[in-house]
Amino acid sequence: MAINQYIDNDAINIASGRAVNHRHVHKFGYNPDASNNYEDIWAQGGQITFATAGHVATIASNLANAGSEITIQGLDENYDEIEEVLLIDGSGNATGTKEFLRINRAFVSNDTPTEAVMRIQLNSVNTARIEVAHQQTMQNIYTVPRGHTAYLLQLSVGIQSKDKDGEFRLYVREHGGSFRTRDFLTMQTNFIEKHYPIPLKFPEKTDIKLQCKLTGADAGVSGTFDLILVKGR
Repeated sequence: MAINQYIDNDAINIASGRAVNHRHVHKFGYNPDASNNYEDIWAQGGQITFATAGHVATIASNLANAGSEITIQGLDENYDEIEEVLLIDGSGNATGTKEFLRINRAFVSNDTPTEAVMRIQLNSVNTARIEVAHQQTMQNIYTVPRGHTAYLLQLSVGIQSKDKDGEFRLYVREHGGSFRTRDFLTMQTNFIEKHYPIPLKFPEKTDIKLQCKLTGADAGVSGTFDLILVKGR
């Protein structure tokens, strides 16, 4: 006979919101055309250019697509979390009012799916991208908010084509520092998942990226990583 309706499980407690000041961040991305140079795993391809100041977000598409709502989640110039919902107009575009320094995620948040690629820009630079097939960003890129610490639990990577050798690196820049490799994996036409029995710790304002580099012809590459975000540590 059951005597308690709750399971004493840390992961479930975090996912359900019962663990005070703890949140789960799941990042997943795809680069459809990774090459023999290091690229970030995100739908845009190449490497992201991070903004150095806050800018309002603009959304541009190549198709009139009125009615879609795009929720943008990111950080302001103080690295505090902000969110804004933009309504795509009849020209397929939108302009916000809040100033973003980083965009951690964007997605269609109403019942009108986008029928065109949405390019989200800060200061006229493509900073995030929503593909029609996914209706949200696909990017292994994340910046830790101010007043929080992120703990990396796992990462995974995969190559979509045959006979390709791949290099993958966890590329991290702590605030005021330079990007450096914090983990490194090699593989061939396969899938690798790595767990960290002792999580890797990243302080507030840290930029985290998962990058790939292939030998031979270009191919699609996917990746994920999971963080526990702790407020006040």
